[in-house]
Amino acid sequence: MLPAYLNLIIAGLNHQLMRGEAKIVADVDHVPATLLSFRQTLTESAQRSKFLTTNERRAMIGLPPYDDDQADIPLELLELRLKQEAIKAQGGAPSNVVGRIPRLVEDDAA
Repeated sequence: MLPAYLNLIIAGLNHQLMRGEAKIVADVDHVPATLLSFRQTLTESAQRSKFLTTNERRAMIGLPPYDDDQADIPLELLELRLKQEAIKAQGGAPSNVVGRIPRLVEDDAA
């Protein structure tokens, strides 16, 4: 059984079987050394993943979730929202963000 799947299975078992404060917990720290590299790879994958939420990334490596609404939003979406806010803060026009855009047609009326 791989640690990544173990957390999902344990969550399902806890949901179906456990009541009150009791819960099933995996002791993945005592996994044989042969699986240590897998755990490291899993942690690195979770850190690089931007399509998952912070809480999903934490669940992948066996950490408890944050009690924060922002932790349930995919990181890509959070980055996009930050970029949109930066554009709005600078006046909302691309020229304010990327620099001055040259005029293609000059006014002859002047």
